[in-house]
This record gives sequence, structure tokens and C-alpha cells, in this order.
Amino acid sequence: MKTASKSPLIAGTYAPAPYRKPKSMPKPKATAADVIAKATKARADLVAQITLGRMSAAEINARDLKLRNIIARANRAQSAIA
Repeated sequence: MKTASKSPLIAGTYAPAPYRKPKSMPKPKATAADVIAKATKARADLVAQITLGRMSAAEINARDLKLRNIIARANRAQSAIA
């Protein structure tokens, strides 16, 4: 009976494992207070842009509405937790 011989192709070669990027740590969840602070700062920056006159009225209104909605949502989340 013949003995199974190992293939020299498999036995003699070494293939390094492909580089795998290490998994990053999960980001901490932003609290409602953090979100409110960030959006409030963004609105203050928007006011600075208005005074410099760099944006159209429509663009200013759209950004301001978006920031107000973010703040309102964070406030609702904060009051629901408390």
C-alpha cells in the first residue's frame, strides 16, 4: 500500500498572512449635552459668517434651521432621560 506523500508545494512554501488592520476602539457615545454644545458653537460660527457677509440668506436659513433641529432633538433626548 502506498503512503500518502505530502505535496512539496504545500509543505515547503510559507505564505504570510495578509495584513489586517487592527480594529479600532469603539467611539464613545456623544451625550446630549455634548451635542447641544457643539451645535450651539456651530450657530455662533454661523453668526460670525453672517456678519462677514459671506453667505446668501437662503444658505444661512438652511444651516440655521438644521442646527436648531439638532439642538431641539438633543434637548428632547436629554429631557426624556432625566
